[in-house]
Amino acid sequence: MPNDLTTGFVRRLRNREPEAWFELWENFGPVLRSQLARWGRGRIGAETVQDLSQETLAALSGAIDRHDPSKG
Repeated sequence: MPNDLTTGFVRRLRNREPEAWFELWENFGPVLRSQLARWGRGRIGAETVQDLSQETLAALSGAIDRHDPSKG
């Protein structure tokens, strides 16, 4: 069951609040870039990692409206 903090944050993202998207990028961007760099080690460079992380956030932005809070 999602908690109020998570549900509220997702609601802010769905409402396209710029501050929420900034918070998402600030908090999860480094984790995302780290994972992408690890997975692509030796095959992709830092610029590609940055591009992929931005593409991932763009995909999330396009899909956030389909999120069902009752499913977590």
